[in-house]
Amino acid sequence: MKGILLLRLVDVTLLLLLSFVAAGRIRTESIEIPVTTSLTESGSLLLPIAATITENGAIMVDGRPVPLLTIAEQASARGVEFLVDADAEVDLLLRAAGLLQEHGIDAVFLVETRQ
Repeated sequence: MKGILLLRLVDVTLLLLLSFVAAGRIRTESIEIPVTTSLTESGSLLLPIAATITENGAIMVDGRPVPLLTIAEQASARGVEFLVDADAEVDLLLRAAGLLQEHGIDAVFLVETRQ
């Protein structure tokens, strides 16, 4: 009786071992993470312009109001990151995204949420 139980235990252990070996070999290719290689003339990485859109629709860079067209002209190779107030008008976000897209500029909109 003990021999039969031991045989079943060995069988189950071998099946588990084979299943783990098979699962470990399913994914063999590596994943490449994209890395920014754009450099300025001075040799440093280009960081995106950090802008804020307030609840009343003002677009601010470094605490000063800046027209969206000026941001689009300055961000040609850098991109723009917008930190948007939760109460800002969606129409303004859509216009900003459209204008930047027309200029071929990448933009990210991070919308703050209210709790």
